[in-house]
Amino acid sequence: MAYDYRKDYIAYQREQKKKNAKHSVCLFFAFLLGFVYLVFLLYITYVNTTLSATIEESVGAAIGLVIGQALIWPHMVSTLLAVIFSGFAFARKSRAFAMTGAVFYTLALVFHPEYFMFVILEALLCFIGFIRTP
Repeated sequence: MAYDYRKDYIAYQREQKKKNAKHSVCLFFAFLLGFVYLVFLLYITYVNTTLSATIEESVGAAIGLVIGQALIWPHMVSTLLAVIFSGFAFARKSRAFAMTGAVFYTLALVFHPEYFMFVILEALLCFIGFIRTP
């Protein structure tokens, strides 16, 4: 049997198409908005708290603050992973990273639905970036 060069040629064409593809603007904005939101989330969770003042005033308030910070951790971690993967997707022009970032943004939405307005746009942009990336 003869060697089928068509498979190699098709793989070569796919590789050239991916190499010549432009970076996705949607993935860039998803990364940028996600990074800004993550900095904002870290600021309002840890920097803008009055933990030291509440410890002096009442222990109950401090316990409530620690519980509140523990409840937001899954949202924060999934947002961090989504930002990392959307950045990789933009830099590497990778569909797999774009889909992973979109899934993590969706998980962040599920973990803390009260903050849906901060992650819904990034999730949609990652899904669009996944669709449009070759």
